[in-house]
Amino acid sequence: MKILELSNPKTIGPILKSIRLEKNINQADAARDMNMLPETLSRIERGIKAPSFIFMFKAMKYYGIDEVRLEIY
Repeated sequence: MKILELSNPKTIGPILKSIRLEKNINQADAARDMNMLPETLSRIERGIKAPSFIFMFKAMKYYGIDEVRLEIY
């Protein structure tokens, strides 16, 4: 089971980018497979745009993440 634990919501995008790179998937392919524009994925990965719940669901499925735990203090 792969669990993604986050203490800061702004780190979601950069963490997903690192997972994508570990899997050797380029951004254009990931964006196409998740039915989104590469520019939108780029903005999420750079922390410029907050990801939607729909995107998070797609990304979790695509990258094989079983659970996301977000702790906000």
